[in-house]
Amino acid sequence: TFESVATIGGPSETDFLNPRYMAIANGKGYVTNWGDGSNPDDDYVAVIDLETNTVESTISVAEGPEKIIVKDNTVYVALQGGFNQNNGVTVIDATTNTVTTTITVGDRPNSMQLDASGNLWVLSSGNPSWTGNETAGQIDYINTTDNTVTTTMNYAVTEHPGNLEIDGATLYYYSGGSVYAMDTTASVLPTTAEIEGLNFYDMAVIDGKLYGVDAKDFVSNGSLEVYDLSDNTLLASKTVSIIPGGIYFNETAAR
Repeated sequence: TFESVATIGGPSETDFLNPRYMAIANGKGYVTNWGDGSNPDDDYVAVIDLETNTVESTISVAEGPEKIIVKDNTVYVALQGGFNQNNGVTVIDATTNTVTTTITVGDRPNSMQLDASGNLWVLSSGNPSWTGNETAGQIDYINTTDNTVTTTMNYAVTEHPGNLEIDGATLYYYSGGSVYAMDTTASVLPTTAEIEGLNFYDMAVIDGKLYGVDAKDFVSNGSLEVYDLSDNTLLASKTVSIIPGGIYFNETAAR
């Protein structure tokens, strides 16, 4: 109905501090919070009671919790580092709301996907050059049965990939103005891009189509581009409003 139902937190509340992303597990909402950017020790995941739309508790985590994904009653939180750099994925048991482990991955993990086997892929961009400590991007394959890294693939130091997506048995990611594809059984990174000459600010893949948004110059209207991944042809290009930053799908609507 597009009618406002509730607002959780607000200017006068202290439930959230720099909230980032949300996922749902065991009937609860989990929201990553950076905390105060100058304090590396106040970051947390807020647990929301979805019946009352209130924050019922918080779970302390290391600096910079960002993207969050759920498998059954297990919550995986990418520790990107906030305004700094981090290199972990914290695992939370949603039945007890406790941290069970933190898995070391590449520097600045930016996106995660679960494959058909229920195992987790984590893409890390590495530290950018402006940090003075540039590091290579990395993709890690995590066995979610025991939460151990079983495969690691490294990019060149100057490559900083992002926007990991999955469609069926194929992983997609964006790097250096291009989109690459990789099978979930692969043990080496692709060397040839699927689509080049792009300027995506974010992207999503669903039902064999790639949707990417271009923020242009960040002061004028951006665009949405749609590609058919069966032959990598451009299907549509639409003007959208300023700084398009994400793509979401209504799963019940026809595409």
